[in-house]
Amino acid sequence: MKGRYDANATGRLTIALTNDAREGRAASWSDRSAWTLDDKLPALLQELEVRAAEDDHAKLEAERAKTR
Repeated sequence: MKGRYDANATGRLTIALTNDAREGRAASWSDRSAWTLDDKLPALLQELEVRAAEDDHAKLEAERAKTR
């Protein structure tokens, strides 16, 4: 028995970063006719690493600002 999510399934995968919009930067990666999500995993992982580094930097700057 297929569930309600299978009714309109396309077979394409999508990964989306929600609640963390960064202007001008990708926030979702999907299967397309020209590439698969597997092909885009390096770009997705790089974006996660960059966002983590930016968040760490912002946290350190906020802590420094509190001590001034």
